[in-house]
Amino acid sequence: MTPSPTPNGTEKKLAFGAYPEVSLKAARDLRDDARKLLAAGIDPAEKKKQDRHAAKVSAANSFLVVAQSYIAKCKREGHAEATTTKQEWLLKLLDRAIGQRPIAEIQPFEMLEAVRKHETTGRTEAAHRALQFASQVFRFAIANQLAASDPTRDLRGALTSHKSKHHAAILEPKKAGELLRAIDGYDGHPGTTSENETLNRIDCLSRLKARASVAAQRMISPVRRKSRRHAVHRAAGRSCRAAEARSIDERRGADVSAAGRPARRAGAALRSRGRRAA
Repeated sequence: MTPSPTPNGTEKKLAFGAYPEVSLKAARDLRDDARKLLAAGIDPAEKKKQDRHAAKVSAANSFLVVAQSYIAKCKREGHAEATTTKQEWLLKLLDRAIGQRPIAEIQPFEMLEAVRKHETTGRTEAAHRALQFASQVFRFAIANQLAASDPTRDLRGALTSHKSKHHAAILEPKKAGELLRAIDGYDGHPGTTSENETLNRIDCLSRLKARASVAAQRMISPVRRKSRRHAVHRAAGRSCRAAEARSIDERRGADVSAAGRPARRAGAALRSRGRRAA
C-alpha cells in the first residue's frame, strides 16, 4: 500500500506481509483498515511501530518481574524484613499461575483462578493475602505506566470470608499468678539441653514472664481502678458531711451568741451604773 505523501513531500509505504503467508483477502482487509486510520489522521506505519513496541514492553514486564520490582522498592523504603519476606512468599503462591504472564494482559478470571486454588484447600487467609498483594503490584504497575487497570478490583467478595480462630488465654488473675510461678520454677533438663540452649530457653521464659506480668496487670488494674474510684467517692462524701456538720455548728454558735447578747448588754449597763454611784 502506498499512502498519500507526507507534508515534507516524501512517500511512505506500508507492507502487510509476503504472499502466500498473507492472502490477498487479508491484505485487502489490512489495506482498508490502514485507509480508515489515514482518514482519522493516524499514520498506520507509526501505529504499527507503536504496537510492536508496546507488545515488546508488555512481554518484558511479566507479573513476576513487576512484583520483584515492587518488593525491591519496599526494601528501599525501609519496610520491615518480615514484611518483605511475606511478600516474597505470597509471590511464590502466584508465580506458577500468572508469574510469566504480561501484567497488562492479565484478566480478572485468571487472577481469580490463581487464588481460588488456595481457597479450595482450606487456606482462605493465604488466598486473601495473595489477592491483596497482587492488587498492590497492579497499582504499582499502573503508577509506572505498565498496566491500564487493576483486575483484582472486580474480585471483591469473590473469596470466602476468613474466620479468625481465637486461642486459649488466661483471664483470671489467680491463674496468671500460677503461670508466673510455673515459669519461675522451670529450668529445663540439664541432661537434654546444652548450655546455649538453656540460656536461650531462659531468655525466652523471661520474655514470656514479662508478657504474662503485663497481662496480669491489665486484668487486675480495672479492679484497682474501681476500688480507687470508690475510695475517692467515700473521701468526698466524708468531706461533704464534715463541711455540713461545721456549717450546722457555726449556725448554732451564731444563734447562741445572738441569744446571749441582750443579757451581756444588761450586765454591762449595771456595772457602769455601779461605777458611777461609787
